[in-house]
Amino acid sequence: MKRFVALSLLLVVSGCSSSPRTASVPLPAFTPWPNIEPEQSRMLSVSRLKQLALGIAVYRSKNDDKLPDLTSPAAMRAEVYPFLTMGGLDIFVHPKTGEPFEVNVSLSKTVPPVFPGPSPIALAYEASADGNLTRAVAYTDGHVKRVEESEWPAIKAASNIP
Repeated sequence: MKRFVALSLLLVVSGCSSSPRTASVPLPAFTPWPNIEPEQSRMLSVSRLKQLALGIAVYRSKNDDKLPDLTSPAAMRAEVYPFLTMGGLDIFVHPKTGEPFEVNVSLSKTVPPVFPGPSPIALAYEASADGNLTRAVAYTDGHVKRVEESEWPAIKAASNIP
């Protein structure tokens, strides 16, 4: 019991630290919630992508405005996780399916262009559309929104996503 309390306190204190956490801290595996209500799943997915976009923004501020390694969701997770201010590894996956959010590999280690308005370039996104035929997309400027599946091919082309 004492070990559990000490470990719990250590995790709470380290989670409140102002310095970035290290990715080597083992965290429990995320279990998807298959019975979550569709609207809750959509909102939670957008929330997670917003947290992820914020972590990437902090990463960029410390790395000459370059994006992290986006060659795979795992590579991105390894570089961005230390810069997240809250949450665990579940931020990187869809709440209902447990699938990792996909990343735009063409942007790996690049400095994305700046646009006068919202960026049209997708950075991370849900692997597939939900039952409402929408998917959540995080853009290079940090904004996140749900888009109609009919819009996805144009966003994919503008983002150079294969």
